[in-house]
Amino acid sequence: MSELRKYMREVSSLLDCSDKEKEYYLSVIQNSVGDDAETCSYEELVERLGTPDEWVSAQMDIKGSDTYGRKVEKLKKRNKLLIFTIVFILLAIVTLFVYFYYANEKSRGYGSEYGEPSIISIEP
Repeated sequence: MSELRKYMREVSSLLDCSDKEKEYYLSVIQNSVGDDAETCSYEELVERLGTPDEWVSAQMDIKGSDTYGRKVEKLKKRNKLLIFTIVFILLAIVTLFVYFYYANEKSRGYGSEYGEPSIISIEP
C-alpha cells in the first residue's frame, strides 16, 4: 500500500484544486487500482496509470480546454515575474536610501573631498 500512497502523494502535490476535488481524484486512483493496491509496485502503477504528471495532465485535459501543463507553466512564469519585480523594487529602494544617505552626509560637510571638516572659530 505504501507504493500506492507514494503515487497518490505525488499526484496530490501536482493537483491545483480544492481539497474536496483532490479527494475525488485520489479516490479515482484508488478505485482504478482496486484489490491489487497492496501488491502493486510503483512501476506497475506507472504502467497502469501513467506517471503522476501524465495522470494529472490527462485528468485536467478532460476537465478544461487548456492543458494542465500549460496552466502550470503560466503560473510558474507569473511567479518568476512577480519575484523579479519584487527584487527589482527592493533593490531600487535600497539604492535610493544609500544615495540619499551619502548625499546627506556630504551636505553636512562630513567626509568632504578636502579631508577632515574644518571648524571655524568665532573668537577674536
